[in-house]
Amino acid sequence: MGNVIGCRWDKTDRTISFTRDGEDLGVAFSDVPANANLVPAVGLSGGIRVRINFGQELFVYHLGKNEVAKQEEAV
Repeated sequence: MGNVIGCRWDKTDRTISFTRDGEDLGVAFSDVPANANLVPAVGLSGGIRVRINFGQELFVYHLGKNEVAKQEEAV
């Protein structure tokens, strides 16, 4: 298995951030409207294989306690 890239959309903080192998890479986008109509997309070049998990399988890296609390509040 290669790298695991994660993407987190925090509707409370209005940010989108990424992780690589569980390490937070920081905020990539801020002031993202909570009601934005976003669609996930992946750009690839030839010979690249990916596996995408939108939650149908357990995640390799888990959210921190603060993130889990935010997720539960949003439900």
